[in-house]
Amino acid sequence: MAGFEDNRQWHLDRRVPISLIVAIVMQTVAAAWWAASMQARIEALERSANASDGQRDRIVRLESDIAYIKSAIERIERQLVPALFGKNRGK
Repeated sequence: MAGFEDNRQWHLDRRVPISLIVAIVMQTVAAAWWAASMQARIEALERSANASDGQRDRIVRLESDIAYIKSAIERIERQLVPALFGKNRGK
């Protein structure tokens, strides 16, 4: 029975080639490296998105300013055209 219990414990057998162990270690390192590079890319994208938030606010303000300027120009034109060309000139 003692021999049976010894076989159930984990142990490294010499039949496992060192190249397999090296390949698994290299694969693990490559996966960690890939995950780190993905994290760096995600952080760069988040910084870019945060920078564009400020631009979005500025664009909204500019659009409202342009709308105000347009309405002011239309109002000026409505007042200026009759004054220049006079509605009652011919009378």
